[in-house]
Amino acid sequence: MRIIQSFFVIITTLLFLINLRCFFNEFSNWRKAIHAQNSYSQEIAGLKAKLDQLKIENTKLQTDPLTRERLVRKYGYSYPDEQIYRILHSETQFFN
Repeated sequence: MRIIQSFFVIITTLLFLINLRCFFNEFSNWRKAIHAQNSYSQEIAGLKAKLDQLKIENTKLQTDPLTRERLVRKYGYSYPDEQIYRILHSETQFFN
């Protein structure tokens, strides 16, 4: 009778340890999922903010002529009869 009881105790202990290991694995997976969810939520919030900024810029480009001219001039375009002066910065110094 003692052998059967000790056998059941060993089996019960092994099952308990296996369940405990499974619990900790699932808990670890749960924590990883929560961390990934928070990371994705932050990324989504950042992308929404960037989308709002791009929508504002798009509206400005469609409606504001000064914004369009600023952008066109940024890329070096000019009116047909307009003279462009460029200031070149020299690496050498004239006066020591």
